[in-house]
Amino acid sequence: MFALKDAKNENCSDQFSPYNVLDCDMTKQRFNGTLFRFPLRQIPSELSQETCSGERIRELFKSFQADAHLVLLFLKAVEAISMYEWLPGESEPTETYKVQVSETTKIKLREERGHLLRDISFASDHKGCMNEGVELKQFHHAQITSTYRGKNPVTQSWLVHNYISTKEKIVHSTARKLAQIPWVGLAVPTGQIT
Repeated sequence: MFALKDAKNENCSDQFSPYNVLDCDMTKQRFNGTLFRFPLRQIPSELSQETCSGERIRELFKSFQADAHLVLLFLKAVEAISMYEWLPGESEPTETYKVQVSETTKIKLREERGHLLRDISFASDHKGCMNEGVELKQFHHAQITSTYRGKNPVTQSWLVHNYISTKEKIVHSTARKLAQIPWVGLAVPTGQIT
């Protein structure tokens, strides 16, 4: 078991130092969000033979950036995703990309997501499986802003539809067997706002 107070230990301080640049000193405070750090190895080790070049990571970032705005439309609580690159010789990382729910729709989107999650909870049994014969529909608007390093932000407007149904017996039994919610999400762009 690991405790944050152990992060002060010299043996693992190097693992936490990159977060300090992002104003997150985990030895002193709680970070309000979720951080993913991918320490990429350049030479094979006992832990893993997999290596990853900087070029390969840039390809993965570019691939993610192409769909990040869509991912944000369907996540339950995530409202922003930022990507940073820390180049050799630089004193701190540079934000290369950010996608976020626009301030103009953030509050309404939180409410809509909350209503849907509440409705799902009410329509589920004590194990979290949906009850049979349930049909939930939700429509809402969202604006997503994408910002690439050195470029002006682009805001896209979307109509999002979520549909959950266990009206068909086969869908209900399959969802119960797989312990999944039979949920379909559809997003249609309604325009670009710059």
